[in-house]
Amino acid sequence: MDEVTDYLYKRVLAQKNAEVRRLQELHSSLLEVSASTHYDAAHEVDKEKDEELKKKILQHFTESTEAVDGDWEFVAPDLPPAHILSVVQRDIRTSSTNTTSSL
Repeated sequence: MDEVTDYLYKRVLAQKNAEVRRLQELHSSLLEVSASTHYDAAHEVDKEKDEELKKKILQHFTESTEAVDGDWEFVAPDLPPAHILSVVQRDIRTSSTNTTSSL
C-alpha cells in the first residue's frame, strides 16, 4: 500500500509542478505584452503585441502536459494480493457511502 501511495504522491507532485511552470510561463508572457499604463492600452492597439499574445495563449492551452510531465519516472508498484485489494476497495466504498449519506 505504501508503494501505491508513494506512486500517487509523486504523480500528483509532478503534475502540480508542471502546472505551476505553465502558469509562470503564461504570467511572464502576459507581462511581456502588457501596456505600462491603462492610458497606453486604451488608445491604440499594438497589433504586434496582440498577435504575440494570441500565439502564446494558444500555445499555453494546446501544449501537451506530457512533455512537461517527464520530471518523474514511472515505476509500477508491487500490488498486494487481489483479496487484500478487494478488502481495501470495499472499505473505500463503505467509507464514501457513509460520508455522502451524512451530508
